[in-house]
Amino acid sequence: MKNPHETPYFWLSAKEYAKQTGIGVTEVQRMCRNNELIATQTDGGHWRIKVNRYTNGVPLEEMQKVLKRNSELEAQIETIRKLIA
Repeated sequence: MKNPHETPYFWLSAKEYAKQTGIGVTEVQRMCRNNELIATQTDGGHWRIKVNRYTNGVPLEEMQKVLKRNSELEAQIETIRKLIA
């Protein structure tokens, strides 16, 4: 159960985020620059990516996109199964 007093997010460096997601560091930095991730840049120029602690470090918005796409693909698979049955 979630602790109501616990902050629902935390910040990862671009390197930490890359390691956790399997995306290259350069790609993570590009995604930060293009506002594809919720991120902020430190005074030293390093990226910090905001991630939701309840989605294993993956940003909630990204997790929602993946879940939506998964549902769409499951529906397509079911349609194909019906066609070939």
